Amino acid sequence: NKNITVSFIKTYDLTASVNNADGGTVTPASGTYDEGTEITVTATPAAGYRFDKWSGDTSGTDPSVTVTLNAYKTATAEFVKVYTLTVAVNDEAGGTVTAVSGTYDTGSTVTMTATPATGYIFSRWEGDAAGTDATIEVTMNADKNITARFVPG
Repeated sequence: NKNITVSFIKTYDLTASVNNADGGTVTPASGTYDEGTEITVTATPAAGYRFDKWSGDTSGTDPSVTVTLNAYKTATAEFVKVYTLTVAVNDEAGGTVTAVSGTYDTGSTVTMTATPATGYIFSRWEGDAAGTDATIEVTMNADKNITARFVPG
């Protein structure tokens, strides 16, 4: 006589994905795991993107999130395209610009105001902006280099 005991372990699937294939990666990849397993999923943005948040059965804005497999779970990393704005003035003594150089989310609007220093006047915008109005709005749909030109006045 023999007694045979069979033990079954319940498993669940984890589907790890990204909202934009160009935006970055998620590790580990999707897989099947034993019930109760805790998996740390990490989002890594590609160049020109930033990690924004998790969606699906996960949430938060930390690029790493722990998922406990007690049911079928999804973890989707949400990446946002960003562009670089470089702001300059032709003469540091001539004045200032309110906007700062940095990265901005795609589609965001940046308001820039050129303020001349004493003895100068604002002349015009150069580079990826044009015009003579001291205040302009720039839509970030590409990397942009913008210079405020001040002249003695």
